[in-house]
Amino acid sequence: MFGKLKIKLLLIFLFIGVLPILIVGYLALVKSSDALHKQAFAQLVSMREVKKTQIESYLDRAMKDIRILAGSEDTKQIQKQLSFYAADEEIQADDEFLTDTYEYQEIWQTRGKTLNDFVKVYGYSDVYIIQADTGHVIFSARRDKDLGTNLSSGEYKNSPLATLYRQVVSTNATAMQDYERYEVKSNRPAAFIGSPITDLSGQTLAVAVLQLSIDEINEIMLQRTGMGETGETYLVGPDFLMRSDSYLADQSHSVIASFADPIKGSIVTEVTRKTLAGESNYEVAKDYRGIPVLTAYTPIKFGSTTWALLAEIDRAEAFGEVDALKGLIGLSLLLGIAILSTIALLVTRSLTNPILEMTQSLENVALTGDFSARVNVTSRDEIGQSAVAFNTLMDSTQNAIEDIKKVMEGLAEGDFSNRIQSDLKGDLLVIKQATNTSLENVEESERVKAKMEYEAKMKAEENARVRQALDNVSTNTMIADRNYDIIYMNRAATKMLTDTKEDFRAEIPEFNPDSVMGHNIDLFHKDPSHQRRLLDQLEDLYRTELIVGSRSMAISATPIIDDNGDRIGTVIEWKDRTAEVAIEREIDEMVDAASRGDFSIQLSLDGKHGFHQNLAKGLNGLTTNIDTALADMQRILGAMARGDLTKRIDKDYHGRFAQLKIDANSTIERLTQVIGNIRQASVTISNSSNEIASGNRDLSQRTDDQATSLQETAVSMDSMTDTVKQSAENAITANKLSDEAVDRARQGGHVVMKTITAMDQISGASNKISDIIGVIDEIAFQTNLLALNAAVEAARAGDQGRGFAVVAGEVRSLAQRSAEAAKQIKDLIRDTNKKVEDGAVLVSESGNTLQEILSMVEEVGSKMSEISEAAQNQSSGIEQVNVAISRMDTMTQQNAALVEQATTAGESMLSQAQDMSTMVEFFTIDETIEPVKTPKFNKVRKKAVVPKKNKEKPKPIADDEIEWDEF
Repeated sequence: MFGKLKIKLLLIFLFIGVLPILIVGYLALVKSSDALHKQAFAQLVSMREVKKTQIESYLDRAMKDIRILAGSEDTKQIQKQLSFYAADEEIQADDEFLTDTYEYQEIWQTRGKTLNDFVKVYGYSDVYIIQADTGHVIFSARRDKDLGTNLSSGEYKNSPLATLYRQVVSTNATAMQDYERYEVKSNRPAAFIGSPITDLSGQTLAVAVLQLSIDEINEIMLQRTGMGETGETYLVGPDFLMRSDSYLADQSHSVIASFADPIKGSIVTEVTRKTLAGESNYEVAKDYRGIPVLTAYTPIKFGSTTWALLAEIDRAEAFGEVDALKGLIGLSLLLGIAILSTIALLVTRSLTNPILEMTQSLENVALTGDFSARVNVTSRDEIGQSAVAFNTLMDSTQNAIEDIKKVMEGLAEGDFSNRIQSDLKGDLLVIKQATNTSLENVEESERVKAKMEYEAKMKAEENARVRQALDNVSTNTMIADRNYDIIYMNRAATKMLTDTKEDFRAEIPEFNPDSVMGHNIDLFHKDPSHQRRLLDQLEDLYRTELIVGSRSMAISATPIIDDNGDRIGTVIEWKDRTAEVAIEREIDEMVDAASRGDFSIQLSLDGKHGFHQNLAKGLNGLTTNIDTALADMQRILGAMARGDLTKRIDKDYHGRFAQLKIDANSTIERLTQVIGNIRQASVTISNSSNEIASGNRDLSQRTDDQATSLQETAVSMDSMTDTVKQSAENAITANKLSDEAVDRARQGGHVVMKTITAMDQISGASNKISDIIGVIDEIAFQTNLLALNAAVEAARAGDQGRGFAVVAGEVRSLAQRSAEAAKQIKDLIRDTNKKVEDGAVLVSESGNTLQEILSMVEEVGSKMSEISEAAQNQSSGIEQVNVAISRMDTMTQQNAALVEQATTAGESMLSQAQDMSTMVEFFTIDETIEPVKTPKFNKVRKKAVVPKKNKEKPKPIADDEIEWDEF
């Protein structure tokens, strides 16, 4: 279809018109989508940074507020008066601090007013003053149950407030206690910031504490201006619990609900893990609801505490404009393509109609693709001019192709110096210029590439240690110094050691992933001295594999060399190959089963992705197709070996297997027809031979009777005179019957020839089966080549392709075994052909025997003619009767011998026909398939009864008393 000029022009017009539209549409879609994507992420990152700045400002303000509060005179005065109050009341360290006395109430109301106002104005939940030496909570703005208790020995000694108190006292510095459930606050989460109250000498007298307000943080995080319907920002603590309320799930993921039900209210996602590990980035991921969102995340660090700040919006909402834009651009492209297609079709028709007549003469050139062919110019009209133009185009094209071929051959060998030198015009000139320009660009690119590679190599050598130590590599990387002490581990390595610590502890019981940094690398070696020798001799990349617990680890070590050539350290890379090893073992089991002829093993697709999943699917499909095809072939060939020709291949196949199915079924059907024909022919031959043998036996009996009659005739010479005339007439009739016997023998020869033809058809069917086996052999050969190519590609892939190389080797071995099996089947078919040829020889011998019978019958006819002539001569004189009778007696004896030979040959042919019938009965065929029609022959009439001999004077014999045509 695509060889027609009309179609070519139409495709060219469509290509020229549609391609720019597609390119412009694609570029517009890509650019606009990319811009919208960047805009969405930029807006989200901007929101994240705003929230981060606000939260950090709030925490910084809280830190400043607590320091100001702790250093203010009002705070020191109230602490001083409450200390005097404790001394007056003689409150000891183990006693409860009395807060229900008149004196305490007066101090709380008069001196505590400033602190109470501070809490209200600045939005804190509470303010505490805790005595440093005793641990008594001597002041609380909210006057909750913890007022007056002892945080050192009382019931709240393990509370988060007590933890902060002890931290400030021990460090004499400002500190913060992250959110934890606090019993005093009805088990709701509470966070505190504390600072020491000191005297002039710097000694800590008490601790001032502010309780952070959840509402203040929520007020910052729940401001959603410009975030759409699904946008939200929230905070997550290191325990994966909420530090601010969620806008979309305020019932289950508020701060209070999260601490009340940590299992339901926690947010344990990959993004939160990354953020708490210190990463700051943006991406598309699934949130705590399992919905894809655009997320921008960053850690917020203050002191020893780290919170994860996440700004998110549903992907469907964020990229809604992108999807709408895709639909609009797609609709525009379809409309433009439809219009261009209509215009191109009309233009193509107007251009192609004038040259339709010349198309037939150019068809040979179009089919062969031989540019050396030329069109004969037979006219000077437009068609002739087109032929001249075509020949000129062929000349230019052939010269251009030869030049391009020369250039491409040089290009394939890495020679970029060749150029197209032919004088070309039009599009060929464009091709020439484009090709030469491309070659120049490629040559220049190679020079630039070589220069860049040299510069990159120099730069890489100068920055090797920096590049190896980059913290954002995805591989599990360690760096050890000259003494093999671990001086650096990236995050991937730290996470890997943490995730696999149980496996390492199975080998190294004292292994602790948190303490690997700073340890010597001998920590991982069972024989440190041996490993030290290997590492000391290390000059290049070294790879090995270890079994760590239930995991397979691939380890590579690379020396770090400075500019002076001195070794300054070692880079160690770890890779967990457990999953790959498991897949390799699974493939080994499959290959081992296939090498044993078992194609039923299938690779599981669970847990496989990418290349391994495609490899598993491909191998499963390969083994399934081979197993099914071999099973079908085994089934029908086994049935054929048992003589059953009723089996067929019914399953749908493709490619060579489909052709194999068609040829196999066609062969069986043809073989069924041939066997049916042979059956009919053998029955016909058997019946004819039986009748011939019966007629010969009857003729032999009659010949004996005739000899007896001749002897009686010698005695009864007188009566012979009366019967001479009748004998002559009977001799003439016998001559005619002899001619009919000749015709019947010839018909038997034709039957034998058809039997030979049927044998040839059987031989042809066997040859067709051999062709089918040849197809199987060719498939095995192609499979062998594919396996060889796969092994070569696997060898190029290095260690990653080693497992696949084993698979390819096994597939190649299997293909060789298939080829050997096909050869054995071909030998069996060849043996079958030999037997069929032997049968054909036997049938041919039967034909020769019939020819001999034919010759003998013809000789009998000749003798009958002589008898007729002799009977006529008897009328010339009775004196010649004795001589004639003597000759008749001799000829009768000869006839008896010939008839006996014909009888033996007929019985032999009957026996061979029965043997052939027995042979073809071995096959079971589908009776619904009609055999090829063969001509039928008339049956020989029943044997006539021989008339009784009369020793008296014989009577004249009528013509209808003896049926000579039975012969």
